[in-house]
Amino acid sequence: MNSNVWSVILAGGEGERLKPFIRQWLGHERPKQYCAFVGTRSMLQHTLDRADQINPPEHKVSIHST
Repeated sequence: MNSNVWSVILAGGEGERLKPFIRQWLGHERPKQYCAFVGTRSMLQHTLDRADQINPPEHKVSIHST
């Protein structure tokens, strides 16, 4: 792992294009980054796990907005 590398994970946006699909699928609204489209982990968790493979967890920053 490279200790000079930082991961910046962006988890935001309104999710307008997927909102109708998610509402029909789950029965309520939820930001897409918190949905588990594949398996049991959310899109955000998949991304966080990939970032952990690149650099130490203490070199990871996530930015969430809705």
